[in-house]
Amino acid sequence: VLNDIAVTAELLFSEIKGVYQLGRPSVTRAHNVHGFTLQGRFDQLSKDHYLSYRAGDLTARHLMQPWLEHLLLASSGTPIKTLTYGVRKGQLVSGHFQPMDQARAKDLLGTYLQAFTQGNSTLLVFPFETCRVLLSHLDKGLALPDALNQVDQTWRDPNALTDAQDPYWSRLIESPLALSPLAIDQARSLLDPLTAAWVQS
Repeated sequence: VLNDIAVTAELLFSEIKGVYQLGRPSVTRAHNVHGFTLQGRFDQLSKDHYLSYRAGDLTARHLMQPWLEHLLLASSGTPIKTLTYGVRKGQLVSGHFQPMDQARAKDLLGTYLQAFTQGNSTLLVFPFETCRVLLSHLDKGLALPDALNQVDQTWRDPNALTDAQDPYWSRLIESPLALSPLAIDQARSLLDPLTAAWVQS
């Protein structure tokens, strides 16, 4: 296991060393958006880019944090590229978010803040990968019942890596068939901007 960790770390560092700066001071940004004060600490922020990396996969769930950091930077007046790196099954994966207009970033952050506020009073049913695959089926023209049946079959497959294997989601919903139209619409409003902005390398 330790050897696997070392190999992953070496693979990741060999790729990011051109944009990573050892000892780069952290930068804290605080910004008021739609009545909320948002604060973030950025360890690898330069004048040209923000670098985000993890020793794991870059699924939609894992991209949400660098995406929100990207939006916070843009909304506070720093519209730069966010570079993101990860490792999937021993292979490097990477991509980026392009610089974004300040007003657009504020609008998008408002969508996530609204979901956060609603989540304080109403349960936010949002299994990331299941919703991403469901929306992908719908975008390809599949009818909602057929799309739900497809993700339900995957959900019930014990050999498939799905949200069903997450104890939280398996306790919360029995299957994707339980997703309401409102939950699906909300998933689209939260996922679509991320997937549209993500540029895979």
